[in-house]
Amino acid sequence: MYGRAAARLRLQPMRFASIKEFLSRLGPAERVVAYSLVGGIPHYLCALSTASSLREVIEKLIASPTAMLLDEKDLILREEFRDPHTYAAILSAIAKGYGTPAKIAQATGIDASHTHKCLAVLEYLGIVRRDVPLFKKKGRYVKEDPVIRTWYSLVEPVVELVGMGEYGRVLKGVMKALPRHVSQTWEALVREYLLRKYLPQGFTVAGRLEHKGTELDVTVLNTKDKKAVVAEVEWSAGTSRHADRLAREAMKKAIALLT
Repeated sequence: MYGRAAARLRLQPMRFASIKEFLSRLGPAERVVAYSLVGGIPHYLCALSTASSLREVIEKLIASPTAMLLDEKDLILREEFRDPHTYAAILSAIAKGYGTPAKIAQATGIDASHTHKCLAVLEYLGIVRRDVPLFKKKGRYVKEDPVIRTWYSLVEPVVELVGMGEYGRVLKGVMKALPRHVSQTWEALVREYLLRKYLPQGFTVAGRLEHKGTELDVTVLNTKDKKAVVAEVEWSAGTSRHADRLAREAMKKAIALLT
């Protein structure tokens, strides 16, 4: 019938493995950083295609008068919602660590039932997700959209400096905060890599383990044979000795959490 779609296709961002041709001038580690900032969205990746250093990436996205991400959060919310202020308040609460509907409602002053509805919409659109550790029922909402996450983590803290034109200080502040920001993306990439690697061997479940204050970043499970591949993940310029320490920590936590 006239005016009705014959088919609907929800486009997904490109996977990390597919972005190399967009960011061919960057090294592998720099591509991980860029991916943590804008994800696999071609619009942003094309804009970064001429960047040959991490500094240039940050300048194009945040630390310059024409930086792409300065107003991007507001543009995205205005495009998606009739009431962007409500959704911005909810995202701000999540960014501050309020992860449950009740705490988000309390922090924002938004009615609890309306908060639930807004969170459902945000989750459907891929802007947030409910992070639930393995073997747990309760979870907490976290930011999922990479641009939204970047805005709250890296752009919002330097907004005043941007307004003052202090782009050198903006660059310095963003670079200092980058490792913590990138670590979440790096953890997800490691989890995906291990799941794909061990999938032929019957490992079909991946996530993180958490119990009584102990957390294991990456766990990939073969539930049939009761086997697990585990990893502690950290984004830093560590040495082989540091990597060995992380491996020992992962094993120690796995024994505590899985036995």
